[in-house]
Amino acid sequence: RWRYLALSAALGALILMFGLIAGGRVGFVFFPSPESDTVFANISFVAGTDRPRTIAMVGELERALYAAEDRLSGGDGGLVVMSIAQVGRPVGRFDAFFIGSGDHLGGLRVELAPSDERDIRTVELIDAWREEVRLAAGVETFTIVERQAGPPGREIDVRIAGGRVSDLKRTALEVRALLARFPGVSDVEDDMPHGKREAILEVTPRGRALGFSTERVGRQVRDAFEGAIAKRFARGDEEVAVRVRYAQESLSDAALRELYLRSPAGAEVPLSQIVAFREVTGFARIRREDGVREVSVTAELDEAVTNTEEVLVALLDAGLDEIAARNGGTVRFAGKAEEQQRTFGDMRVGAAIGLIAIYIILAWVFASYWRPFFVMSVIPFGIIGAIMGHLILGFDLTILSIVGLLGLSGIVVNDSIILVRAIDEHQSQGEPLFDALVNGTRDRLRAVLLTSATTMGGLLPLLFETSLQAQYLKPIAVTIVFGLMGATALVLILVPVLLAIQGDLAALLARGRGAPAARTDAAT
Repeated sequence: RWRYLALSAALGALILMFGLIAGGRVGFVFFPSPESDTVFANISFVAGTDRPRTIAMVGELERALYAAEDRLSGGDGGLVVMSIAQVGRPVGRFDAFFIGSGDHLGGLRVELAPSDERDIRTVELIDAWREEVRLAAGVETFTIVERQAGPPGREIDVRIAGGRVSDLKRTALEVRALLARFPGVSDVEDDMPHGKREAILEVTPRGRALGFSTERVGRQVRDAFEGAIAKRFARGDEEVAVRVRYAQESLSDAALRELYLRSPAGAEVPLSQIVAFREVTGFARIRREDGVREVSVTAELDEAVTNTEEVLVALLDAGLDEIAARNGGTVRFAGKAEEQQRTFGDMRVGAAIGLIAIYIILAWVFASYWRPFFVMSVIPFGIIGAIMGHLILGFDLTILSIVGLLGLSGIVVNDSIILVRAIDEHQSQGEPLFDALVNGTRDRLRAVLLTSATTMGGLLPLLFETSLQAQYLKPIAVTIVFGLMGATALVLILVPVLLAIQGDLAALLARGRGAPAARTDAAT
């Protein structure tokens, strides 16, 4: 009898739940990683640093590790199972191909005791380890990260493209400084490290007057130092190339300046007379995507303090686009943010297909085009219990929570079908709509409760699981268990309410056409 008030109350509760998400009371983490038992520490010096210096810094990382272990465990140890050092390449980095190799790189792989057998969390160890490390002069980057499960990519990955190389590096440094201001953000770095000193040769007006071009100078200098192929011949099934070049031991800066080049007229001219020399610090590598120069600024997040979505929004509010535009570049987000966007796009398509399939089945079951809409209208209200469950138990929403919501919608529709079929049976026996709603709901009360209770009972073991490795699965159990608690009550109340409203609309349309109105309740 108070159907419009009941519907308004449900809509108000739904709006409140969305407000909890928008206001940050219930956070969102795309894919939480379970407690890791493996930690990677990496350092990189300026390119050209000798190997003994890198080895000494890796030794300092190991010393700091065990000092942090002693401090956290009170001298009892048992936290670190083993540590393996590596020099020449980074350890545990998915982007090791782009970082490259060299004596200036080193790292330490650390295996910890199983997470269920220790009280000290991995994040605590990383923080204590970072505080203990005494960085040597010349260290360009220093990162300590735990191995993460889930989609590839870093938590924060800002890609800056376009412009000159120097502008890209300047933009990357500004973005790094901006990221470092946010709490919970650590291990900020970019993938355009400085390399060795480079000699830049610029053809002078005198050199151009003699017929030299940048291409001609570059080709002859390259042939002299890297060699020119003088002849190719076949030997059996192989092709052999004969390369002519200077002896390796004679290559030096002095040899470059004393090099003679041949002009188009055939004259031999000293290189120093046709080019201007200048030295700059180059870059160890320059990444390109689709032929465009690109630099990536990455960082790690402490999910107990913030999340990826909050940091990315804060970056845009702090003027990220303006920084990139000022240096002639463009910016986009990659890493887990890109994976999140792609996943949500696929899930939207899947959800649309699922809802269409549900509508087709309901239209076939009820032999009606309009009744399925009223039955399916109860689906969004399942989110009320799910969000309340996350709020009460202190969980963030995750991608698994959304998967749970999709599964919850199927269970809600199943309960609705049971209820609506019973109501239709009572109406077919000549009962007024109001009586049919009450009697049908009463008849199917036990069936609806048992359908929901058995599903919740099956997920209770997961909900009460204490293993740290199962924590990232709990949001799906929270979504379905608490969602069903709320959805069961809503099905028993809202489905009859919506069907009563459908009866009101049918009576209104009948009066508009001048036909006699159908009886909607016992009083009428």
